[in-house]
Amino acid sequence: MKLVPFRRKKLKRVIVVAALLAFFVWLSHLVIARPLAFSRFIYPIEASLSELTGSCSTGSPAWMDKVVADVRRNGGGLANQVAYVSPNGTLHHCENGWQKAPFFSDKVRPETRFRYASTTKLFTADAILGLVDEGRLSFESRLLEFLPPVRELKDERIADITIQDLLNHTSGFNRTIGMPDMLQLNKTPWCPGSLKRISERTLEHEPGTQPAYSNLGYCLLGVVIEQTTGVGYREYIKERYAIGEHGIRFIDGPYLDDEVRYDFRHSNFLSDDYYRYWDFAALSSSAGLSGNAVALARQVRGMLVSRPLNVTSYDYQSDKCSPTNIRGCYGYAAYQYQPEDGPFPVYIQGGHLPGASSMVMMDDRGGVLVWLGAGQPPNGFESKKMLYQRFYNRLADFYSDKE
Repeated sequence: MKLVPFRRKKLKRVIVVAALLAFFVWLSHLVIARPLAFSRFIYPIEASLSELTGSCSTGSPAWMDKVVADVRRNGGGLANQVAYVSPNGTLHHCENGWQKAPFFSDKVRPETRFRYASTTKLFTADAILGLVDEGRLSFESRLLEFLPPVRELKDERIADITIQDLLNHTSGFNRTIGMPDMLQLNKTPWCPGSLKRISERTLEHEPGTQPAYSNLGYCLLGVVIEQTTGVGYREYIKERYAIGEHGIRFIDGPYLDDEVRYDFRHSNFLSDDYYRYWDFAALSSSAGLSGNAVALARQVRGMLVSRPLNVTSYDYQSDKCSPTNIRGCYGYAAYQYQPEDGPFPVYIQGGHLPGASSMVMMDDRGGVLVWLGAGQPPNGFESKKMLYQRFYNRLADFYSDKE
């Protein structure tokens, strides 16, 4: 028996109402029982709406809008800054998102503060290179020359660690095995406060043979700077780079008043109170600075043109590594990257803290690209690799069009 039109309409209404009811029940369960999953679910919608907040400085090249779109969609945070200094020294910048609560706070501005995370290492490496240029330090200098004397080493190979090994992450300290020395929760790292404890450490490989990214190595470089100059690390960086004049500050854990609010929806372990568990004084030389993208781009540009030896002047050809692999060829605080069909190499230092991402990309023509984001890519380093590849392609297309 066929349904009359009235019954058909009534049945359709029942089905629609039941579907809507089921959807709202599921959504309510998601919000209450799995708030993190819900926030990840709605991120694409929020990211699309944050496009309305985007702006770029006058005269910025069109490819920078595309970079902002890349990080808005795939960077894991609704607030971002991108700055670019061209080879001739012209500065451009773009911003998107909100400083605090989405939709209910002011838009991100060029001066909004973000945490630099590991891009801080560029300052530490450049300061070391400056001391080498001045003849006050050598790449071959042994680490133990700058530490309190110890009677006996558990691992005698530690005596072979050089300044260059620390710079290019080949010291033998491996953060990928066990809990990293610098990031143990509620524990004070032995560097820089208890340096004699280096005698208790063991290395994962011979110094100078294998790269293994290490915050500890850069903490020790901070100690080398202090011992060479007789000035505390923070004071030396403040004076050498006049960072205060550019709004750059060291952080001690708690968020500063002018700092962006970070997005932790893609942080699987730590949340917005993570700073309570880490020693930010110890992290000063590896992840301690904060500021904006414009200031960071200007500082790095200054590093590249101030003297012959800089963070990109490492002889990458001497290493048996592949620049086609992101994070495959470490140099002086930056690794070289060049795809197989890429027209030129770039030098990258990335960084992350819970809820925050950063990157500096320097090209062989003198250009500097900086990204600061208040979030983490959803798939960790794999997502960052994809973003870096897109950044590279944007730069390559831009330079190709200008030739």
